[in-house]
Amino acid sequence: MNLFFYAFNGDIESSINVFNIQWGMYYPSLYVFNIWDAYNRAVDINHQLEKVGIERPKEISGLNGSLFGFGIGLLLGVIWSRFIFMSPITSGLAAGAVGAAIGWGIEKYLTKS
Repeated sequence: MNLFFYAFNGDIESSINVFNIQWGMYYPSLYVFNIWDAYNRAVDINHQLEKVGIERPKEISGLNGSLFGFGIGLLLGVIWSRFIFMSPITSGLAAGAVGAAIGWGIEKYLTKS
């Protein structure tokens, strides 16, 4: 059985016992990088379409900071899951949500001026 099976079935002790920190660090970083890359690629495509004369869709600001914060939060949550006795998945997602909020706030603050 694997980590995800135990974690989603609520068996936190077993999910902590089978957790491998090296693989745990790999998944969140790959996931967030792909989201960040897709967002920035969409921004580039919209810019190219605007050059041709197609109207640019409304852009949601603050996503770069949110995604960066989410990635950092996921990684820290996975690392800290051993210390707070939660499943690596739930602690990663919880820390990712906090990191996304902090990243969004920092980006809003920096782009305000």
